[in-house]
Amino acid sequence: MQPTVSVIIPAYNAAEFIGAAIESVLSQEVHADEILVIDDGSSDNTASVVRAYGDPVRYIGQPNGGPARARNRGLAEARGDYIAFLDADDLWLADKLRRQVAFLERHPEVGFCFSDCVEFDARGEEARSFLQSKTVFPKLPVDLTDSGGTIIVGKLYEQLLFENFIVTSTVVIRGGVWPREHWFHKTVYFDEGLYNGQDFDLWFRLATQMQGGFVAGVLARKRCHHANISTRSHTALINRIKLRTKIAHLAEKREDISSKAKNRCRDRLLYAYADLGRWSLLHGDKEGTRKACADGLKVGIRADLLLMWLVSRMGERVPRWLVRVYRFGRASGT
Repeated sequence: MQPTVSVIIPAYNAAEFIGAAIESVLSQEVHADEILVIDDGSSDNTASVVRAYGDPVRYIGQPNGGPARARNRGLAEARGDYIAFLDADDLWLADKLRRQVAFLERHPEVGFCFSDCVEFDARGEEARSFLQSKTVFPKLPVDLTDSGGTIIVGKLYEQLLFENFIVTSTVVIRGGVWPREHWFHKTVYFDEGLYNGQDFDLWFRLATQMQGGFVAGVLARKRCHHANISTRSHTALINRIKLRTKIAHLAEKREDISSKAKNRCRDRLLYAYADLGRWSLLHGDKEGTRKACADGLKVGIRADLLLMWLVSRMGERVPRWLVRVYRFGRASGT
């Protein structure tokens, strides 16, 4: 009996790109049994574009609640043995599902798998692959390789604390094979309290519960365009602190995570506080700067947090040297 596959596509004002995303699923060498498009309160004609496809594409509308809530709705509706994620502006290569489902079928001990992807712009020009820009991923230890991929061991969850090397549109997880009372259904959810980074949060939690696998090669294309979520807005900076705080707390509870990884987690949290402090200071919010720096200094000592806290207590004019510190921090941040 062939395994069934559900595809979850969250969409918000995605009429320009959603058709291409759906076409890339319909063009798979192994067909998807259901394609769930969760329309997260779009105000454009996303609905009409999606509904025009008919079966097996299922349109599900809901009030705007963010990508995490949309993906969670998809998880609640999905009935496939395997569940694959695709962002509305990304694309799959034709052999993606065939290779990843076959890999998971060969290795029942693996709970989820991912692959490499390439970014492309409005002209269709591709950058180097996503994993080629990473430093931690190529060094991960493995305990088995085969013709379709690599099973990753060596504390995948610990390696993720150093660097996120998993892109949502490349992930396939086991779905309907787990009974409803299994821990899987309490663990696999996207945190709706996070503005972005909900995917990283889930991959980290999943990796603490099950083995993850990597299927070699580029199997997806990630679109870069003006509508991608900004990582430098005030909301995004606050969210990053929220995400890093949550991950740091989860890591601290685990005795099998090294001190080095926990320190790296703390350093990334400190940088997030420093980034928010810089943003607040340059936007004239000295109270926000004081709070960001004071909260960060409770986590650990960092020179720029101390400097910005002191400057926030000065007069109205922000010294030029601090602008240089801010720009340096943006250029050298993690």
